[in-house]
Amino acid sequence: MRPVDKLLAGYIAFATVVVVARGTLADSGNLWLIIVNALIALLLWLFTRLQPGERVAGVIHDLYPLALLPVFYSALGIMSLQAGIVETFARDAVVQGWDQAIFGGQISYDWIRQSPSVFWSATLHLAYLSYYPIILAGPILLVSLGRRDRGRRVVLATMIAFVACYMVFALYPVAGPNYAFEHPTGVVREVWSARFVYWLLDQGSAFGTAFPSSHVAATVAATVALWYCFRRLFYVVIVPTILMTIATVYCQMHYGVDVALGIVVGIPAGVVGGRAVGSIHRAVRTRRECGVQRVAASAPLAPPQEVDRQGNTDRPEGYRRRQHSDTDTPPHAESREEPKSWEPSAEGCGEVPPYFVSRQRGDEPHGPVRQW
Repeated sequence: MRPVDKLLAGYIAFATVVVVARGTLADSGNLWLIIVNALIALLLWLFTRLQPGERVAGVIHDLYPLALLPVFYSALGIMSLQAGIVETFARDAVVQGWDQAIFGGQISYDWIRQSPSVFWSATLHLAYLSYYPIILAGPILLVSLGRRDRGRRVVLATMIAFVACYMVFALYPVAGPNYAFEHPTGVVREVWSARFVYWLLDQGSAFGTAFPSSHVAATVAATVALWYCFRRLFYVVIVPTILMTIATVYCQMHYGVDVALGIVVGIPAGVVGGRAVGSIHRAVRTRRECGVQRVAASAPLAPPQEVDRQGNTDRPEGYRRRQHSDTDTPPHAESREEPKSWEPSAEGCGEVPPYFVSRQRGDEPHGPVRQW
């Protein structure tokens, strides 16, 4: 299983435990969530059965986590309702207290009212919607260009941020200022982009998914991962990412603390997904491939073959040249040729270990070092 498969398998196991702990299995909502989690687990198992060369199925495997996001998001709304509406708004009061202590007021409520601007309202509400293309554009473009490994790394970074936020939503649901405060009024609310955002939220907003801001966390993670995987696209999305982060507070979608914690989650998720994991997997793959060489070092030697002065010979495939010790008899002075033997080796593993270095003898007793 890929790292993102293991991540999602762990999350659905966690979500199932939370659902079962909060209600009876006879509850229709609980039963629906458990069935969905079981189907996702089946999908993850099917991906383990894929054969190399199945291109269409492989592309689906690369991008499927993004397609599951609406499913996870909707399930969290149901889980928050199970936790209790009154209890959820009580947690809002706690987060509002944090905002008061840090920012000296309710920044998500006061900002748009104290600084009303049709231009900034239109711009920032539109920037709030850029969250969707930012998290989708990188993986889709990279996979379309044939850079599937990089696309998977951006997906992994995004899903690390989402899963971290979703686990907090499941345990500590907070409604957010969109539910806790009355909506802004006047021209800042009636601008076309604001109307569209509020219409979209009415269609599919999940209750209890405010703290921390998964919008900010996932967008920042995707943007940071693009720095490592698709630098040109990073320069395209960095400004929309900054504007979207500001918009979540100005447009009264998240508390200031939500956004701050979303940034804290998003940056390391982007680094881990975009850089560290790729390097680790390359190292593990190389070590596994080169492990064959250590076994080959103790295999029987092939029959000796003559090698000319330049070391030209038809080396048997899968064999390496035997090393010569300091006690070996020097080559014949006239022919300057000597029989050579070969030992099994493995190709394509990058740096060759010291005991796979062959020696072509010349004028010196032990000759220069030649690597295959």
